[in-house]
Amino acid sequence: MGMYYNSSEVTGDWDSDVAGTDKPGNPLTVSNANRLYVTGLSARVVVDAETDTIVITGRWQVSNDRTNWEDASPPNNAGNVAIATGTAGADDTVTVNVSAPAGVYGAQFARYVLVNTIVTGAVTDTYAIGYSYRAPGFENF
Repeated sequence: MGMYYNSSEVTGDWDSDVAGTDKPGNPLTVSNANRLYVTGLSARVVVDAETDTIVITGRWQVSNDRTNWEDASPPNNAGNVAIATGTAGADDTVTVNVSAPAGVYGAQFARYVLVNTIVTGAVTDTYAIGYSYRAPGFENF
């Protein structure tokens, strides 16, 4: 069984993206009808929120066709909390690892999605999403 850290990373920014714009990570194959490919899944998220009052949150999503995505919530259906908030000055980069809820293992594909709220983003509002997990010896499915 292989262990992977920050795999399938995607990076970008919110340059001129209006509030509510999703920035999805790359889809990861979690399982199929006969086999669970990934265990212990978490998203490694790095965010630098520089625009004053911008708020960055995130959520897990699942799909069985890589086209139609549904949010995956923890058992208590808790709301998403802010990962980073921009202020009027220079802001520190925030790095968090967000564990996937158990519901992702019942779907074929999973991804982590970031969203900007409150205001339109700028080129200085940046992000990276990668995945850490255990798998049976292969990385990108």
